[in-house]
Amino acid sequence: IHRRARENLLADDDGLSAQLLESIAEIRAATAEIASEAEHSMYCAWANSERTRALVAPDGEDHDRLPTDSTGRPLEIISVYDTSLLEIPGVLDVLRRRQAAGEQVRLAHAIPFSTVVVDERAAVLDLSNIDERGIGSAALRGGPLITALHRFVRRTFDDGLPMPDPRDGRTHIIGLTERDLVALTLLAAGSSDASVARQLGVSVRTVERRVRHIMETLGTSSRLQTGVEAARRGIV
Repeated sequence: IHRRARENLLADDDGLSAQLLESIAEIRAATAEIASEAEHSMYCAWANSERTRALVAPDGEDHDRLPTDSTGRPLEIISVYDTSLLEIPGVLDVLRRRQAAGEQVRLAHAIPFSTVVVDERAAVLDLSNIDERGIGSAALRGGPLITALHRFVRRTFDDGLPMPDPRDGRTHIIGLTERDLVALTLLAAGSSDASVARQLGVSVRTVERRVRHIMETLGTSSRLQTGVEAARRGIV
Protein backbone atom coordinates (compact mmCIF):
# COMPACT_ATOMS: atom_id res chain seq x y z
CA ILE A 1 0.00 0.00 0.00
CA HIS A 2 2.86 2.36 0.88
CA ARG A 3 4.63 1.73 -2.44
CA ARG A 4 1.45 2.03 -4.45
CA ALA A 5 0.47 5.24 -2.67
CA ARG A 6 3.85 6.84 -3.40
CA GLU A 7 3.53 5.91 -7.04
CA ASN A 8 -0.08 7.13 -7.11
CA LEU A 9 -1.16 3.85 -8.65
CA LEU A 10 -3.88 2.80 -6.23
CA ALA A 11 -6.44 0.73 -8.10
CA ASP A 12 -9.90 2.23 -8.31
CA ASP A 13 -11.56 -1.08 -7.54
CA ASP A 14 -10.20 -1.45 -4.01
CA GLY A 15 -11.91 1.72 -2.81
CA LEU A 16 -8.87 2.94 -0.88
CA SER A 17 -7.54 6.48 -0.94
CA ALA A 18 -4.21 6.97 0.82
CA GLN A 19 -2.23 10.12 1.51
CA LEU A 20 1.21 9.73 3.03
CA LEU A 21 1.97 11.96 6.01
CA GLU A 22 5.51 13.18 6.55
CA SER A 23 5.41 15.07 9.86
CA ILE A 24 3.65 15.43 13.21
CA ALA A 25 2.01 18.60 11.88
CA GLU A 26 0.51 16.68 8.96
CA ILE A 27 -0.73 13.96 11.33
CA ARG A 28 -2.43 16.59 13.48
CA ALA A 29 -4.03 18.27 10.46
CA ALA A 30 -5.26 15.00 8.96
CA THR A 31 -6.70 13.85 12.31
CA ALA A 32 -8.49 17.17 12.80
CA GLU A 33 -9.93 16.92 9.28
CA ILE A 34 -11.47 13.47 9.69
CA ALA A 35 -12.63 14.28 13.24
CA SER A 36 -14.54 17.30 11.92
CA GLU A 37 -16.44 14.98 9.57
CA ALA A 38 -17.45 12.46 12.28
CA GLU A 39 -21.15 11.65 12.46
CA HIS A 40 -21.26 8.65 14.78
CA SER A 41 -18.03 7.41 16.31
CA MET A 42 -14.30 7.82 16.82
CA TYR A 43 -12.27 4.72 17.67
CA CYS A 44 -8.77 5.53 18.92
CA ALA A 45 -5.68 3.56 19.90
CA TRP A 46 -2.80 5.54 21.37
CA ALA A 47 0.76 4.18 21.39
CA ASN A 48 3.44 5.95 23.42
CA SER A 49 4.61 8.58 20.93
CA GLU A 50 5.37 12.27 20.79
CA ARG A 51 1.94 12.85 19.28
CA THR A 52 0.17 10.97 22.08
CA ARG A 53 2.28 12.57 24.79
CA ALA A 54 1.18 15.97 23.50
CA LEU A 55 -2.45 14.80 23.44
CA VAL A 56 -2.46 13.69 27.09
CA ALA A 57 -0.42 16.60 28.46
CA PRO A 58 -2.46 18.26 31.24
CA ASP A 59 -2.36 21.60 29.42
CA GLY A 60 -2.31 20.21 25.88
CA GLU A 61 -6.00 19.73 25.07
CA ASP A 62 -9.47 20.61 26.34
CA HIS A 63 -9.94 17.33 28.17
CA ASP A 64 -13.33 18.29 29.59
CA ARG A 65 -14.96 18.80 26.19
CA LEU A 66 -14.91 16.06 23.59
CA PRO A 67 -15.73 16.28 19.85
CA THR A 68 -19.37 16.29 18.74
CA ASP A 69 -21.10 15.82 15.39
CA SER A 70 -22.26 18.69 13.17
CA THR A 71 -25.44 19.10 15.24
CA GLY A 72 -23.58 19.18 18.56
CA ARG A 73 -24.56 15.67 19.64
CA PRO A 74 -21.90 13.65 21.47
CA LEU A 75 -20.00 11.06 19.46
CA GLU A 76 -19.29 7.55 20.64
CA ILE A 77 -15.61 7.82 21.51
CA ILE A 78 -13.65 4.79 22.64
CA SER A 79 -9.94 5.09 23.35
CA VAL A 80 -7.32 2.63 24.50
CA TYR A 81 -4.04 4.06 25.81
CA ASP A 82 -0.68 2.36 26.19
CA THR A 83 0.07 1.79 29.87
CA SER A 84 3.58 3.26 29.48
CA LEU A 85 1.93 6.67 29.14
CA LEU A 86 1.14 6.44 32.85
CA GLU A 87 4.80 7.16 33.52
CA ILE A 88 3.98 10.79 32.60
CA PRO A 89 3.01 12.85 35.68
CA GLY A 90 -0.64 13.88 35.66
CA VAL A 91 -1.81 11.51 32.91
CA LEU A 92 -4.12 9.57 35.21
CA ASP A 93 -5.99 12.78 36.04
CA VAL A 94 -6.20 13.65 32.33
CA LEU A 95 -7.71 10.27 31.48
CA ARG A 96 -10.19 10.61 34.33
CA ARG A 97 -11.28 14.00 32.98
CA ARG A 98 -11.72 12.57 29.49
CA GLN A 99 -13.67 9.68 30.97
CA ALA A 100 -15.93 12.07 32.91
CA ALA A 101 -16.56 13.98 29.66
CA GLY A 102 -17.91 10.81 28.05
CA GLU A 103 -14.89 9.09 26.49
CA GLN A 104 -14.72 5.34 27.10
CA VAL A 105 -11.17 4.78 28.34
CA ARG A 106 -9.16 1.59 28.70
CA LEU A 107 -5.51 0.70 29.17
CA ALA A 108 -3.46 -1.85 27.27
CA HIS A 109 0.17 -2.92 27.13
CA ALA A 110 2.47 -2.45 24.10
CA ILE A 111 0.07 -0.87 21.60
CA PRO A 112 2.04 -1.09 18.31
CA PHE A 113 0.90 2.16 16.66
CA SER A 114 -1.67 4.93 17.02
CA THR A 115 -4.77 5.24 14.89
CA VAL A 116 -7.99 7.24 14.84
CA VAL A 117 -10.88 5.70 12.91
CA VAL A 118 -13.97 7.80 12.16
CA ASP A 119 -17.31 6.17 11.31
CA GLU A 120 -15.43 3.17 9.88
CA ARG A 121 -14.84 5.14 6.68
CA ALA A 122 -11.72 7.25 7.32
CA ALA A 123 -8.63 6.84 9.48
CA VAL A 124 -5.25 8.27 10.32
CA LEU A 125 -2.50 5.73 10.88
CA ASP A 126 0.13 7.35 13.11
CA LEU A 127 3.58 5.75 13.21
CA SER A 128 5.30 8.50 15.20
CA ASN A 129 6.08 5.98 17.96
CA ILE A 130 8.33 4.30 15.35
CA ASP A 131 9.65 7.49 13.70
CA GLU A 132 9.20 10.53 15.93
CA ARG A 133 9.06 12.80 12.88
CA GLY A 134 5.84 11.08 11.83
CA ILE A 135 7.24 9.94 8.48
CA GLY A 136 5.47 6.89 7.04
CA SER A 137 2.08 7.69 8.58
CA ALA A 138 -1.00 7.92 6.37
CA ALA A 139 -4.48 9.37 6.03
CA LEU A 140 -6.82 6.70 4.65
CA ARG A 141 -10.32 6.70 3.23
CA GLY A 142 -12.40 3.71 2.18
CA GLY A 143 -11.37 0.14 1.57
CA PRO A 144 -10.89 -2.90 3.81
CA LEU A 145 -7.88 -1.39 5.58
CA ILE A 146 -10.24 1.02 7.39
CA THR A 147 -12.32 -1.93 8.56
CA ALA A 148 -9.17 -3.71 9.74
CA LEU A 149 -8.05 -0.69 11.77
CA HIS A 150 -11.54 -0.32 13.25
CA ARG A 151 -11.50 -3.96 14.34
CA PHE A 152 -7.96 -3.60 15.68
CA VAL A 153 -9.04 -0.75 17.97
CA ARG A 154 -12.19 -2.58 19.06
CA ARG A 155 -10.28 -5.77 19.87
CA THR A 156 -7.50 -3.91 21.71
CA PHE A 157 -10.12 -1.95 23.65
CA ASP A 158 -12.10 -5.08 24.55
CA ASP A 159 -8.93 -6.80 25.77
CA GLY A 160 -7.82 -3.73 27.76
CA LEU A 161 -8.44 -2.86 31.39
CA PRO A 162 -11.17 -0.31 32.16
CA MET A 163 -10.14 2.87 33.90
CA PRO A 164 -11.34 2.75 37.51
CA ASP A 165 -14.48 4.83 37.87
CA PRO A 166 -15.41 5.83 41.44
CA ARG A 167 -19.01 6.36 40.34
CA ASP A 168 -19.67 2.64 39.83
CA GLY A 169 -19.63 1.83 43.55
CA ARG A 170 -17.35 -1.21 43.34
CA THR A 171 -15.05 0.07 46.08
CA HIS A 172 -17.82 -0.03 48.68
CA ILE A 173 -18.88 -3.53 47.69
CA ILE A 174 -15.46 -5.14 47.92
CA GLY A 175 -14.14 -3.12 50.85
CA LEU A 176 -11.38 -1.26 48.98
CA THR A 177 -10.88 2.47 48.74
CA GLU A 178 -10.96 4.32 45.43
CA ARG A 179 -7.17 4.71 45.65
CA ASP A 180 -6.81 0.94 46.19
CA LEU A 181 -8.90 0.30 43.08
CA VAL A 182 -6.80 2.71 41.00
CA ALA A 183 -3.58 1.11 42.22
CA LEU A 184 -4.88 -2.38 41.50
CA THR A 185 -6.00 -1.42 38.00
CA LEU A 186 -2.72 0.29 37.13
CA LEU A 187 -0.66 -2.62 38.45
CA ALA A 188 -2.82 -5.12 36.55
CA ALA A 189 -2.27 -3.04 33.39
CA GLY A 190 1.49 -3.42 33.78
CA SER A 191 2.50 -0.25 35.60
CA SER A 192 5.41 -0.38 38.04
CA ASP A 193 5.08 0.50 41.73
CA ALA A 194 7.05 3.67 41.03
CA SER A 195 4.67 4.70 38.24
CA VAL A 196 1.62 4.07 40.43
CA ALA A 197 3.21 6.09 43.22
CA ARG A 198 3.77 9.04 40.88
CA GLN A 199 0.21 8.96 39.59
CA LEU A 200 -1.30 8.74 43.07
CA GLY A 201 1.10 11.25 44.62
CA VAL A 202 2.32 8.84 47.28
CA SER A 203 5.55 7.05 48.09
CA VAL A 204 6.53 3.66 46.66
CA ARG A 205 6.42 2.31 50.20
CA THR A 206 2.79 3.43 50.49
CA VAL A 207 1.95 1.63 47.25
CA GLU A 208 3.62 -1.54 48.55
CA ARG A 209 1.66 -1.25 51.80
CA ARG A 210 -1.64 -0.78 49.94
CA VAL A 211 -0.86 -3.77 47.72
CA ARG A 212 -0.45 -5.89 50.85
CA HIS A 213 -3.80 -4.57 52.08
CA ILE A 214 -5.45 -5.47 48.76
CA MET A 215 -3.98 -8.97 48.93
CA GLU A 216 -5.32 -9.41 52.47
CA THR A 217 -8.74 -8.14 51.41
CA LEU A 218 -8.92 -10.55 48.48
CA GLY A 219 -7.36 -13.41 50.44
CA THR A 220 -4.45 -13.93 48.06
CA SER A 221 -0.76 -14.62 48.64
CA SER A 222 0.92 -13.27 45.50
CA ARG A 223 0.49 -10.41 43.04
CA LEU A 224 -0.29 -12.84 40.23
CA GLN A 225 -2.97 -14.53 42.29
CA THR A 226 -4.31 -11.10 43.24
CA GLY A 227 -4.67 -10.12 39.58
CA VAL A 228 -6.45 -13.38 38.75
CA GLU A 229 -8.80 -13.03 41.72
CA ALA A 230 -9.53 -9.37 40.92
CA ALA A 231 -10.40 -10.34 37.34
CA ARG A 232 -12.55 -13.23 38.57
CA ARG A 233 -14.57 -10.89 40.78
CA GLY A 234 -14.90 -8.31 37.99
CA ILE A 235 -12.88 -5.71 39.89
CA VAL A 236 -10.51 -5.05 36.98
